[in-house]
Amino acid sequence: MQFPTGIIPLGSSEAFVNEIREDDDENFAFKFRVANDLSAGTYSIAYFINYEEDGDEREQTGSIGVIISAQPEIEIIVDTEDQIIGQQATINIRIINKGLADARFVSLSLDSEDITFLNEKSEYVGTIDSDDFEVSSFDILYNNRRPNLEVKLEYKDFDNTQQQITKDISLKAYTREEAINLGLIKRSNTMTYILLILAALIVWYILRRVKRNRKKQKEREVAGR
Repeated sequence: MQFPTGIIPLGSSEAFVNEIREDDDENFAFKFRVANDLSAGTYSIAYFINYEEDGDEREQTGSIGVIISAQPEIEIIVDTEDQIIGQQATINIRIINKGLADARFVSLSLDSEDITFLNEKSEYVGTIDSDDFEVSSFDILYNNRRPNLEVKLEYKDFDNTQQQITKDISLKAYTREEAINLGLIKRSNTMTYILLILAALIVWYILRRVKRNRKKQKEREVAGR
């Protein structure tokens, strides 16, 4: 027997029998193990049969198909950005495949009564390879402080069977004032700058009026002399 890389025989890969009579049969058993990093799929194991018939040495070759089966192992991680009520925010969905088989025809959909989606709330992801991940991002608006989000993921496994994962996630959003107090965003100084400019203009206007009044007073005093 000749094993492909990643399929490792346990013990000898050869067997011997002294004679196989007509209309008789013999069984040959070979044990093997699969390497941890071998991808799921169909592999070919070559065999060679050497025997003697009527004094002539003969050889027969062929192959045996072996299916190495595995399943995707999916993990869903939700990450949020700018979680402020009434302000455009982003939800990032990270889909990680920790399994030894690819997840194929992956589609993702979100749903929530507490969130307004600013674009599509579903996305076709495609194939997520073994030991790989994909990230999908959605632009949203939070409608309250405690939004609930339903994440639904559908895919086909190694056996071409449709699989579905549904995950309910509780998120947290803040009012703008809460976000400022928590240091999530900086308070805008625009109004402060506007008030300072207005105050400066008022002071300038008052000083100018005072200067004009003093000038007129001096002119009247000169004229009275």
